[in-house]
Amino acid sequence: MEDIYEPEFVKKLFDKMSSSYSRMNYITSFGFSDRWRRKCVEEIKIANGKTVVDLMTGMGECWKHILKNSDNNSKLIGIDFSTEMIKRAEKKK
Repeated sequence: MEDIYEPEFVKKLFDKMSSSYSRMNYITSFGFSDRWRRKCVEEIKIANGKTVVDLMTGMGECWKHILKNSDNNSKLIGIDFSTEMIKRAEKKK
């Protein structure tokens, strides 16, 4: 039996569920997940020209809000340990 706290187990789990993650997150949060992300990014008040690092970016769900609230001189870096989540985020971009 795999240890659920091992990083490789978690990575494989998120890679496997990447195809349904966005839909399930929306359903289980009753549609509030996008609103929470938007509100969180708005509260940050990103200064012009700054670099934003989205840790555990998942499928880039915050990217549209970050890009909307930053200028053309800003930079967005998304980091996640799940290769499949990053691939899906880049396709949505």
